[in-house]
Amino acid sequence: MTRVKCTADSAATDLADQYQLSYQTLLIDASSIPSPSRLQPIESAALGRQRENSDMSAVERLQLSNIGLIEEPPADGNVTRFVQWPNNFPKGDTSIPASWDLANYVTRRWLCAVEAFVYGLVAKLPLIISQDQADLFGPIVINDADVGKLQSLVLDYVGTSSSFRGSKRSAGCRVTSFKSREILMSWCYFCLVHHNALHQFPLLGTYSVGLRFADLKNLVLDDMRDIATATHVASYLKVYSTAGECKTLFSTNWAATGQFADQVAQQSAYLQQVWQQEKNEANRRQQQHWEQVREKQRQCLQARANILARQQELRNTQETYWDQYYREYRTRSEWNNAKRLLAQAEQDLTYAQRPPAALYLPLPSDDAGGLRAVFFMHMPVPLRRLLEWTWRSYQIICDVTAVEPPNQSEEPSEHCVLYALYHDKNAPVHTSEDCATAFYFTSSKLPPPERDWHTWNNVERMTTSDDGVWRPRSFVPILMWDGEPYAQASAGLWPQKFDQASVERALVEDMGPGTDAMSQKVLRPAMFRRPKDTKLDERGNIGLALQSQRNCIRMKRQPFLAFFQLRSVPQLQYRKLCTNLRLQQLPLTEQSVHTLIYQTLSHVGKLRATTRELADSRKKEARVDLAWHDDLYYGDAWRTMYTELSSLAEQYRQLQRDHAAVLLLSSMTAFLAGHTRTDKGESEENEGKGQEEASQPQARQLDFSVLTARYSEIAYQWAESLDAQIIEEELKGKPDNVRQLRDKQHIFWLYALLALGLTGKFTETQAARYCKLVVRINATLPLLESKTSSLKELPLARAQAQSTAVHRIAQVLKLATGEDFTAAVQSCIPKQDQKQKLNWIRIGNSACFKAYTPVATASEQETERKDGQGQAQGNLIGLNLLTGVVLYNGVPPDRLPQTILDTDVYIRSFGARNCAVVPRNGYLTTVHQLSGRSYDFDYVVKSGRRELNIYEHIPRQCRGKGEPSGDVMRARLLNVSQESSLMQLKEMFPRLVEMHSHWLIEPWHAENAVLADNPDVAFLLFRSIQFDHRQTTFVATVKRQPATDNNFDAGQTLRIYRVPDERKSYAVEELARSCLANELDRLLDPEQATTDAMLNTIYKFEEKRFVEMYQIPPKTTASTSATFKLVLPRYRLTFELRPDGKLHSYDHQGYHLDTQQQFADTLHGFSRYLVLVASNPYAVSMIARPRQVVIVPSSPKVVRTKSGGVDVEIPICSQAKLSTTAYSVHQRFLTLEASDVEARLQLAALYAATSTALLEPRISRTGGEHAIQLLEGCWRNSPMSEAEQQRLENVASFCYGNAALALLCQHLDKDSRRLSALYPATYNTASADKASTRPALAADGADTAYIAKSAVLSSVRTRLSEVDEVVITGACFTT
Repeated sequence: MTRVKCTADSAATDLADQYQLSYQTLLIDASSIPSPSRLQPIESAALGRQRENSDMSAVERLQLSNIGLIEEPPADGNVTRFVQWPNNFPKGDTSIPASWDLANYVTRRWLCAVEAFVYGLVAKLPLIISQDQADLFGPIVINDADVGKLQSLVLDYVGTSSSFRGSKRSAGCRVTSFKSREILMSWCYFCLVHHNALHQFPLLGTYSVGLRFADLKNLVLDDMRDIATATHVASYLKVYSTAGECKTLFSTNWAATGQFADQVAQQSAYLQQVWQQEKNEANRRQQQHWEQVREKQRQCLQARANILARQQELRNTQETYWDQYYREYRTRSEWNNAKRLLAQAEQDLTYAQRPPAALYLPLPSDDAGGLRAVFFMHMPVPLRRLLEWTWRSYQIICDVTAVEPPNQSEEPSEHCVLYALYHDKNAPVHTSEDCATAFYFTSSKLPPPERDWHTWNNVERMTTSDDGVWRPRSFVPILMWDGEPYAQASAGLWPQKFDQASVERALVEDMGPGTDAMSQKVLRPAMFRRPKDTKLDERGNIGLALQSQRNCIRMKRQPFLAFFQLRSVPQLQYRKLCTNLRLQQLPLTEQSVHTLIYQTLSHVGKLRATTRELADSRKKEARVDLAWHDDLYYGDAWRTMYTELSSLAEQYRQLQRDHAAVLLLSSMTAFLAGHTRTDKGESEENEGKGQEEASQPQARQLDFSVLTARYSEIAYQWAESLDAQIIEEELKGKPDNVRQLRDKQHIFWLYALLALGLTGKFTETQAARYCKLVVRINATLPLLESKTSSLKELPLARAQAQSTAVHRIAQVLKLATGEDFTAAVQSCIPKQDQKQKLNWIRIGNSACFKAYTPVATASEQETERKDGQGQAQGNLIGLNLLTGVVLYNGVPPDRLPQTILDTDVYIRSFGARNCAVVPRNGYLTTVHQLSGRSYDFDYVVKSGRRELNIYEHIPRQCRGKGEPSGDVMRARLLNVSQESSLMQLKEMFPRLVEMHSHWLIEPWHAENAVLADNPDVAFLLFRSIQFDHRQTTFVATVKRQPATDNNFDAGQTLRIYRVPDERKSYAVEELARSCLANELDRLLDPEQATTDAMLNTIYKFEEKRFVEMYQIPPKTTASTSATFKLVLPRYRLTFELRPDGKLHSYDHQGYHLDTQQQFADTLHGFSRYLVLVASNPYAVSMIARPRQVVIVPSSPKVVRTKSGGVDVEIPICSQAKLSTTAYSVHQRFLTLEASDVEARLQLAALYAATSTALLEPRISRTGGEHAIQLLEGCWRNSPMSEAEQQRLENVASFCYGNAALALLCQHLDKDSRRLSALYPATYNTASADKASTRPALAADGADTAYIAKSAVLSSVRTRLSEVDEVVITGACFTT
């Protein structure tokens, strides 16, 4: 068949092109929306700089572009204004800095608004069955001008919804609900078109519509508003289907359509006039054709006369030719010329006998057929639109469900297409710009029958004007829409030929990957049937037959069987659902169960048509009920469902790990809450019913909105309880745990929002809860460490929460107050503004609001812009109630940019922790306090470098008379690598720089001064490196020079004071006063005391740069008061210089440093020790205490130095925490005595390392022999610890030349290993593992090979000398 593009009018709009242009503007490309990390205002704090420059207009413009301004639809019901409403939506260049995609909100909000608008129009359609047409039709709902505009709106809706559900942005959405609403929307528009045409053509009321309301049974609708509209549409179709199938318009029953066309044509003066014009035009064309025939006949007469003349001339020429044949040859040419002229005359006759082209008239000749043809060619616009949407309503079902339309019963032949070309050229079909055009073909045969051609092939045989003219004997139209190659026959695409099974399969929600076949078997109640003689659905045994597929949905046997039995008998599915909830047979956390229950609740199912008697006995109201919901509405299932859901709410309140079940139960409760009727509705419903019938729906008076609030509260409490856990995990430095907790918190906020439901009761309390939830949901998105959450329920929860937001926003705007908005944004604005009272102003007709914070402090008033009245405006806060976006000075709270996170000064104090910030007063200010305090971040250019400044807001705790009025002081965190003063300090006191963070409180403003009476003094706080460890260890004062700027390096020399332990938590003001009053120990420069012999004694024990010297403030006037302190912080040793000129120890009370710090008779070559002597050996406190104590650094390794001496291995880092070992000197023998095995082993290592061949005078033996004696006291009946084992190995490393010492070390090591099996509970497991992998001890050098000759310990005595044998024997058997 040749396809012909038929265009009725050049001004007609191409609907396909209009489709693309209208709805693609609503589908914003998510890639064009910048992510929060790419926003320049957040990274560079340019917004704050604009505020300092008093450019508030730029902030307002930025807020309008970032807030996602979406105008609310007009509420006056005007179609023209509603159609123009989407033009106010933000287009693709909108930069909304929110991870919750704005494009989703734009599209879904528009779809929801269109649904509400069209549903509202459909709800006005009357459902009265009456003999009086005035009561039947009711008032007009929509006029002619608005019907065409509404058509483009519906087509835009279908296209937008189809594109959205096919995109990646529809993740988590129930696709079947979108498909069902597209179908429902087209059927709604058909009802509106029919009602509009009904007012203009009341004759339609006597015919049935072409749509069957029973075909809506396949829809899956998850909103009570959709279900109510579907039943209303079905009721309307039922009202106008009472005429019966024999009088169905635009269906296979062509007789009814033809009869309707005849009746309309007979009543239409316009069609009568058109028919008369068509007849006159046909007669004119026929008369013109007859004149051509008559002209041909005259030409035939002339041709015949010419032939007779030529014949006579030929005869005369022939006679002359034969007479003069032998005399003159010129007569021969004349004869030939006469023959040629005769042949030409005969050809002229043949040409003249040919009839003119046959005349094909498009319309039948009789009035009945002609008027019917004129009706279809000049059909009124309302009827043409009704005809189009009768077909399109079912065509949309095929498009939505991807079902192939039925095959055509008849295709136009080639002659019909030729006729269409002729008809299009000469008689264009009437059309209008707001209505699609239908084109028609005739089904009559072309060309005319062959028996008529003998009168048409010669004009001389034509006797009447009807000869050579053809008229169709019948007119049966075949539809072709918009030139597309549908060309469906009238019996092609109608309800009788519709494939219901294919639509059922397409409207079944998928349960997950690999479960398509099972989804069809479980979720389609009408698929499996008995033989044709029965209509019962028996599917209860399918679960038994498919038990091998349990792994597909991860269920055990009993839940698997209950899973299949839920929808086996649809009329009892709600009762079975109550049973499963009671017995808890189904695993409510599984995705397949979520899909099953969703399909159970949302499937419309079988529709049952009924009527309801009205007060006027002459009228009835048509009603269509959901047959599968009878057990819910009129049985005990409703009350049972309420009871079970209430019980499960309390059960799952304590089961946070099964939060997926709360997602399902919240969705169920929200869906059922939309079915709840008010008391007024119940009383109206019960009017006119008997007592028994009226008592059945009383169970529906249970208010499910109470349960929705309860489930919302459960999820809300879960989310709030995670705040403390997140902070705790952040402090522990566990980012993986923090990410998981944030994912859970975000999905709990979603649960709390979706539990509010799409429809149903909505109170002011729920409106306030809604405001908090949308803000928290949007605020927690940037805090997610990864865009892909590990929670599989997140896409579904997010889609349902967005649906709740777009459905409830209109009610929220009516019920929420400014106090609710203020409470909602508390979690997204800095702490300084949370206590302020905000006056909210609505932006246009949108769901967006703005407010200015009051200016609190004088420093802020200097930088804030003043309005026309002279009042200073504070920071601008914006709120979008639809998306939850909160803007602070035009940008949303966002995490710190990567450029700040990668700086050394940030990593040093804050680690990997991130936080939400907003631009405020030129800085990035934290939204939430970090461990109780707020922080500011800012970049400054210093010496050509871009440096990061971090400020901490320190609250004032001491408020007295004359103190600064500010509530906080701002301390700046100094960068160790960029402050020259700190670099100089690091050379003298590395511990003060490397082990502390440095916070400088500069008096750059009067309010930032620590003390009002000393406004020029800056204070530098030395605290722990971690920002949240706020105990002050040191305080430094810096007095500014008059000509210097506010630069730390420009100050005078620091005066550093040490804060005692009992004052480290004091307020800054108290510490500052103590410093200025000289009440704290002041750190001195060690260079000033280098000549002191006592300090040189300390420096041989500890490095000079790790020794701190303090000046003690005079506490009393007593002459015994100390003046200086020497502190060895790595060893935690303190000495004080008293007036007697001696350094007394704080840690060993009653002792001071001896004047002789080096032993001449022992430990030759080792000098790292301090000798303490009792200050008053005869005091009572010194009873049983040694008179002399030797302090040695505790180290697991004794080493020999390059100079030949002996030393202990000490780390050189300033952060090292070292310990000491105190050896008492025996009062009589003067030997060093250790208090435990570990100290004794270290002393043995020192004697072994310093041992020589000469006897030491103090001990009267060599160092090696004394080491052996020390090892005698190291054996015990328990294994050695890890530290003791290391020291034993260190002793063994100095056994060269001393075989007895090596054997003794080996013996102690083996005994310790053997004893470890006897102490499994007390012995350190880690030490045991290390000991098991450590090689056995052996002596070094030649002794190793000497000892290795024998593996038997009992034979070691044979390898000792006589002296060694006595020593070893005594060592081995001496206890």
